[in-house]
Amino acid sequence: MPVHLFSGTLQATRHLMLTLRLRTGQRLIVDAAPAAAASNAPHAFVIGEALTAQGSLIAGVLVATSVTVTTPAARDWVPDR
Repeated sequence: MPVHLFSGTLQATRHLMLTLRLRTGQRLIVDAAPAAAASNAPHAFVIGEALTAQGSLIAGVLVATSVTVTTPAARDWVPDR
């Protein structure tokens, strides 16, 4: 399964299900539970914070193996893939 990487601004969170607004304006649902279980995610998520999530896309949801805080400037985010 290919690994995907997306950066965006945290819009909402419900437990470890995150909604990111990507640089394109699209929304992406991120399941951060696997990343948190592996200690590869922040202990707390803050609405408005910029995050980069890496993992596999399954049925339109990014199942993240890693979630990190990134720079708030979208122009400095790594390219989505």
